[in-house]
Amino acid sequence: MRLLWLGLLVLIAPLGVAAQPMKFSFHCFANASESCFVIASGTLDGGAADRFDAFLDGPNGVEGFQVLLDSTGGSLQDGMALGRRIRAREFHTVVGQHDGASVDPPTAGNCLSACAYAFLGGVGRRVPEGSRLGFHQFGLPGGAAMPNASGLAGGQEVSGLLLTYIIEMGVDPRLFVLASATPHTGMTYPSLEQRLTYDIETPRGFDRFVLEPYRAGVIAVSKRRDAPRIYDQASQLTAFCRARAARLLLTVPGVPVEAGVGATLGLGPTGGEREIRPAQVSGRTAGDGAVFEVALTPEDAQALTQAREMRLQINAPRVAGGPHWMQRDLSNTDRQTIAAAFRFCI
Repeated sequence: MRLLWLGLLVLIAPLGVAAQPMKFSFHCFANASESCFVIASGTLDGGAADRFDAFLDGPNGVEGFQVLLDSTGGSLQDGMALGRRIRAREFHTVVGQHDGASVDPPTAGNCLSACAYAFLGGVGRRVPEGSRLGFHQFGLPGGAAMPNASGLAGGQEVSGLLLTYIIEMGVDPRLFVLASATPHTGMTYPSLEQRLTYDIETPRGFDRFVLEPYRAGVIAVSKRRDAPRIYDQASQLTAFCRARAARLLLTVPGVPVEAGVGATLGLGPTGGEREIRPAQVSGRTAGDGAVFEVALTPEDAQALTQAREMRLQINAPRVAGGPHWMQRDLSNTDRQTIAAAFRFCI
């Protein structure tokens, strides 16, 4: 019975879609690793996961950390297999399409049915605006009916395998309920709120600032919510006051300390960019990475506590993994928290 149902874990793509086996290519649309994608397009068929590994291990190699998915679906079993291979390689997944030739960024795409489960394999997962991620019930090839004698037991077995996979990928099991409520001839597209609530899409950027006691004062800390990426390694920003001077501390794992670099503080929407001289920036080794301390002028500190957006960039060269940066839209609570950290010196 188990072998029968594993064999039936096939085509859950929308009916009438021509099957073009999934193929893999690689392209960088700009001169930077973060602009590079492994492009996966076509129907998820038997052997897609093995072809993915063979492509990555081929003689030409690939750069970057992202898989760009554009597929109407295919085999559920192979979708989960590809998702597990993506997770093992610690790739991020993005829904979109690219012709593999132009210098333009990827455009909106579709990752539906079995592809949506492959998408869950990403360490970081993103559905850009305009792209669609779609789920529905699993079904048999051509919309065939479940075998009467074994349908209930087999359906439960497939459900267990799918639910196990969803949990393994760190996604909320409520996704299974959402998908199961949609017939295999239809499609449900989770909203951004649902994707974040159910951990289908991973949050990006830095979290809200919180106050933490430190020595005789307090510090304001904002930690990164998503997984770091090449040339985007910063994990924490700390705002504090020492010796009556406001300071920012950017923690960047996995990079060397680079001396003599300046910084840029962007304050939106009207504060513009403020260049910070190298004399105001210092760095030191911390564990396997570096921390960069930026001394702010009173004017810059005051402007930061009133800004609605902030971006701090340490202008390290690319050979040192730079530039290192963080950015966040600041809420009223964020601004008050930062102001308190600047007021109560450690």
